[in-house]
Amino acid sequence: MIDLHHFFKYKTHVINEQCFNVVLYLFTSSSYLVIRIFLNICENLITELHPILSVMTDIQSNKKEVLMKNLISIVIVSVFLFVSSLANAGQFGDLHAKVVEARDALITMVKNTDKRGPDQQKLVKDSADAVSAMIATMSAPAGKEAQFKEMSDNWAAFKKTREEELVPLILAGKQAEGKKIAMGVQKERLTKVLTLTKELDL
Repeated sequence: MIDLHHFFKYKTHVINEQCFNVVLYLFTSSSYLVIRIFLNICENLITELHPILSVMTDIQSNKKEVLMKNLISIVIVSVFLFVSSLANAGQFGDLHAKVVEARDALITMVKNTDKRGPDQQKLVKDSADAVSAMIATMSAPAGKEAQFKEMSDNWAAFKKTREEELVPLILAGKQAEGKKIAMGVQKERLTKVLTLTKELDL
């Protein structure tokens, strides 16, 4: 029979460190919904653990207390990982929306000669910067590291060309040259970014 006390004692250090990271994340998270879901699930699962332990009469009182604490730690970590995956998925949906906003701001500038003033230029720049800033705070979902890197790299290349070549051409009135870039490599990069943000959101 597996010595549960020995098993949980062996795992205690790692579990406690994970729990600390869980608490740190929760108190720095801006998502009230994620925190509320996390706490509700933990409360329900911890309540369920009490009757399970009460029937374990062959475990001494002090060992039962240690076992209870470690079981709670495991529950907290497991639930947190699940809820985090939901929050992470939602982040990529938000990222997708920001990319669309950045695209629309540029399209407005390209199509309308009266929308190339300081205000529109600022909107074009700020909307792209917002995407880059969000990507910088995100991490790849488990098993999707390659897709995340591809998305990030394509966005970086898209933004660089947009700022250093495309926008200057449009502002200089070189519509044909700008359109060639926009409908060529830029379109391919943007399509890839939008496709990958949807894949990463699943």
